[in-house]
Amino acid sequence: MKNGKRTFAIIGIIVLVLMIGLILVFNFSKGFRQELRVKNMAASFYKYYYEDNSDKKDKDEIKVFLSNYAASGLRVRLGDMETYIDTHKVENYKILKNCDKEKTSVIIYPKSPYGKTNFTVKVNMNCKK
Repeated sequence: MKNGKRTFAIIGIIVLVLMIGLILVFNFSKGFRQELRVKNMAASFYKYYYEDNSDKKDKDEIKVFLSNYAASGLRVRLGDMETYIDTHKVENYKILKNCDKEKTSVIIYPKSPYGKTNFTVKVNMNCKK
């Protein structure tokens, strides 16, 4: 009888550890997907931002403007990206509904030669799980 209880306890512990592992993986996965969506939004935002300004300025003016932000970056909040991107009919990211639109933000660092695809993004996430 002792072996049966011991086996049952071991199986119970293994199942519990697996369930906790799955919960942690799901939460990590959700956070990773949220960050990826914010990065995609930043890329769309930068592309539209660049294209909108290219209508008003010549390429040299845009390069000079963006080069001023190469070190400090362009800071953009999630709420601002959503507002700007929605006006361009880009897909709504429902996975971000639990994110604080004021505190979740990106810093977009333009890179030489300062084209619409020359940048890196740093993400600051503030989302409930």
